[in-house]
Amino acid sequence: SSRAVSRSPKLFRKKIRKSPTSSPEPNRSSWVTRYQPGVLLLKGSMRECLIQRMLQEKENDFCEHTNLRLFCGTWNVNGQMPIQRVDKWLLSDDEVPNIFAIGFQELDLSTEALLTKESNREEMWIDLVEGSLKQVGNFDKISCIRLVGILLVVYVEHKLVRYITDVDSDLVPCGIMGHLGNKGGVAIRFNIHHSSVCIVNSHLAAHVDEVERRNQDYHQIYSKLQFFKNTSLPYGILDHNIIVWMGDLNYRINTSQEMTADIVKAMADSFQLHTLLKHDQLHQQQKKGLIFTQFLEGAIDFKPTYKYDPSTNSWYTGEKNRAPAWCDRVLYYSQNDLLNVVNYRSYTEMIISDHKPVSALFDARIKKVNPEKERDVLEQITWKLDKQENETLPQVELNCLEFKFDNVKFMISQTQVLKVRNIGQRPIQLSFIPTPDKENTISKPWLSLKPERALILTDEEVSIELTVLVDSELAPLIQDNTEKLEDILVLHLDGGKDFFLSVIGTYLQSCFGSSLETLVHVHTYIREVPTADLIDLTLSSSWEEYDKNSCRKINHPPPLDMPKELYQLITHLNTNGLEAENLFTDGGLTAEQEKIRDILDTGGREIQGNIYSVAGSFLLFLRSLSEPVIPRTFHPRCMDACNNATLCRQILMQMSKVHRISFVYIITFLKKILEYSHINKMDAKILASIFGDILLNVSRHMRLSYNKRSLAHMSKKKATFIYQFLVNDLTVEYN
Repeated sequence: SSRAVSRSPKLFRKKIRKSPTSSPEPNRSSWVTRYQPGVLLLKGSMRECLIQRMLQEKENDFCEHTNLRLFCGTWNVNGQMPIQRVDKWLLSDDEVPNIFAIGFQELDLSTEALLTKESNREEMWIDLVEGSLKQVGNFDKISCIRLVGILLVVYVEHKLVRYITDVDSDLVPCGIMGHLGNKGGVAIRFNIHHSSVCIVNSHLAAHVDEVERRNQDYHQIYSKLQFFKNTSLPYGILDHNIIVWMGDLNYRINTSQEMTADIVKAMADSFQLHTLLKHDQLHQQQKKGLIFTQFLEGAIDFKPTYKYDPSTNSWYTGEKNRAPAWCDRVLYYSQNDLLNVVNYRSYTEMIISDHKPVSALFDARIKKVNPEKERDVLEQITWKLDKQENETLPQVELNCLEFKFDNVKFMISQTQVLKVRNIGQRPIQLSFIPTPDKENTISKPWLSLKPERALILTDEEVSIELTVLVDSELAPLIQDNTEKLEDILVLHLDGGKDFFLSVIGTYLQSCFGSSLETLVHVHTYIREVPTADLIDLTLSSSWEEYDKNSCRKINHPPPLDMPKELYQLITHLNTNGLEAENLFTDGGLTAEQEKIRDILDTGGREIQGNIYSVAGSFLLFLRSLSEPVIPRTFHPRCMDACNNATLCRQILMQMSKVHRISFVYIITFLKKILEYSHINKMDAKILASIFGDILLNVSRHMRLSYNKRSLAHMSKKKATFIYQFLVNDLTVEYN
């Protein structure tokens, strides 16, 4: 996935300063986190971790509270230049906030920003923000992170910076395979005094009828955002005392024959907001328990924030009569009511975008340590531990020693739970350790464990999730029997014995993760072919060997010209998707893609589903091939020849028949898409960027051997190679 983390922009000479790199309270900062029974999130020996864990439980005995003001603002600027001051947005309160968290979406809508991840708009908007902040105080920028057009920056009042520790950030691209990152989320976390804070800024899927895709984006961001600083296991979003999630969440107002766009506009203009909010998709999805289940929101007493004619306060008057909506939102979660909403606002004065900015101002109760009381609690904990450690050995009870995963499917995870109960008289630290054949890894790559370490108090139970997932990198290895779904885990008790756990699984063969050479010999559907025969086909070394040996051995007819699965996907897209906007940059629905894979693997039905789900399946099929459409042995030559159309064509002619035919068929389809570019908003550069990295895909192992700069340079050359075929007539015969 693409990753664009911003560099720090220039700072004001006097009032905006970089935060210190070290904390005045390094020992304490490591245990400022949300308490999780059984989960060891901390570094250090078992004794050190146990002390920190017990301090977490007793923090109310030595913590006091101090109040701070937190400003969280979000604005989709629709790719506009920063030509309007932001004082009215940021500085509208009588009391200046202590912390500013400012999020933007659609910072830059240019093709170059989408493809290169670079944009000078970030620095321009940050300069504008800092120009406002310097009028009211002395603020330090503690962190800044950007994902294409999604930007988040956090400023803290200078006098508080010495109490800031463990600043970290992360990002999650959404959309098809997270390739372009035009949708997704960014986050910044930090500790202030003894409270942990996480700020999320996201831009979810657009369009009124794409509720499920928005929900999917939310869950992808929620599950994948992680912070690794000063912790043996990553922090998730909810592992914080204070959380604010804001952005262009894109949830709309549902319309109908009774509730038309014009009626919505009229009701908004007459401030019938309570009635309109009954039709708000975000509220509806929350009530169903599908999204933001633990989050709250301030009372909405402002008009919908989208969509306006830019430079006005008038509703959009373009061809599509869009209903207004509260796309731009600020939600929050805090433990023990640490956050209180002071105000929740929209700013009609800000007119350069088709969105209005929104802000939420919070009173935040920040936990602050009393050192003397903390010392007393620490002495009590230490005495108790000394007594326990001298009395007993660790003893545990496990619910299971053998785990079997049946009918594992491509890209569909299965999870089982190992329960470990401490039945002894002392706390226990457990961890998984490698077996001799796995060197430094505790499990095979298709198996993940969460948590990998745990601290269990007396009579406490911890649940450890064992999750099996066969992704596009692993599927080829499992299908050709190089890797098997078999593993032995070693669960180690500190100061006690080891337990050996057996994990086995059965994998359902799929066209995803197969080779082109194998698939052209599967005339029915891949699930109907015995596994042994598929392995024979996969292990055959060349097209000619297939023709001479494999076909006769298992009495197959001659091979197809290209895989029928590839033909089915392209035919469906060619019939139904040529006019679809942003076909390969918007994401599809996970559930629909699972059904599409089943159809391709088992047959009996036509491909069905949202066109974006089919497009996502098409890209995933290509990326998961055991050998890419352009074989890896050709990649250096392709990159060397990328600026010469004639040499590019010559390379294509030297490829084997099935790879050449498949490539030409794909390129022909992409050129057909470009004929409708005035409708679908695709252009040759975007398609070349997407398909360069897919048709000339490299393995995960190879990617890890290059640095980011080298990978970006290679991606550019691959895109240029594909671009030659999209804009020039380099047609070759199918045969």
